[in-house]
Amino acid sequence: MERPEISLPESPQVVVVLANGHTEDTLVCLAGEHDLSSVEELVRAIATVVDAGKSDVVIDLSRVEFMDSTTLDQILAAHARLGAKGRTARIRNPSRPARYLLELCKLTHLVEP
Repeated sequence: MERPEISLPESPQVVVVLANGHTEDTLVCLAGEHDLSSVEELVRAIATVVDAGKSDVVIDLSRVEFMDSTTLDQILAAHARLGAKGRTARIRNPSRPARYLLELCKLTHLVEP
């Protein structure tokens, strides 16, 4: 199945593509630098995807230039909230900085193969 092409604006950004006829999963794309100053946007996006439907969630980190533990905490919160509803949250294509943090925290098992 072909995935929609998404163009992300300048950093930091969070873009949500809800599951529809073209995609089976809800997609959350992060771009730029994500830390305490940008976490509220991520919190709102996660609340939207948890409350909107029954699809699993893919968090695309391919365009992340920096992320800290605040961002990682929200990704883990999404994983837990979705898991409680019988859904999953997976990480797709983490950038080098995102992968470094995931490896440091021993969370690479959340990354899609």
